[in-house]
Amino acid sequence: MRTYKAADIQKLFDAQAHLAQFYVVAHTNICPARLSAKTLHTRVQAAKQDLRHTLNVLAAALHPKQSNLVRRKPHLYRPLALTTIEATNTAQAQTLTTHFNIILGNIPQQFRQADTINGIFRHTWANCRQSEDVHTQTIIGSSKGLNFYVLKEAHYDKQKIVGDISTWDIDNTFIPNAAVYAD
Repeated sequence: MRTYKAADIQKLFDAQAHLAQFYVVAHTNICPARLSAKTLHTRVQAAKQDLRHTLNVLAAALHPKQSNLVRRKPHLYRPLALTTIEATNTAQAQTLTTHFNIILGNIPQQFRQADTINGIFRHTWANCRQSEDVHTQTIIGSSKGLNFYVLKEAHYDKQKIVGDISTWDIDNTFIPNAAVYAD
């Protein structure tokens, strides 16, 4: 079995840089320094499910007249989501919260304002009882430099690349193979 390295994930993310339109940082309500490893693991798994729900709601909201379009033809209409998670170590600083870094793309033109994406995302994320601390910015040009930043913990800690609680949130990563809104 092949052992993946941060550079492998970086290459995969960089190959999707042309689809990237937004960068979202979604903080959770998890402060890892105050938790046991077992509790942290349970809370991170729940946060990943909350993120899956939030991304599903966002995907449906992008097609208000045909919300099932993203379920029927995800390879065309579901948004690109390159997702990593940071601050998943109980030895983190007391003030640091676990958070997700999400690069979004394949977004319809009428939703390409950071405030619009942030509003939909924040509302659903907060309804999942996660932090309202969500920041969204538009990506101008390529996301290649941002991809390195998103994977910084994987570059620093080789043990966190893949695994039960890894830097790369594989479950919440989606790459459309025929993106409709890739312009």
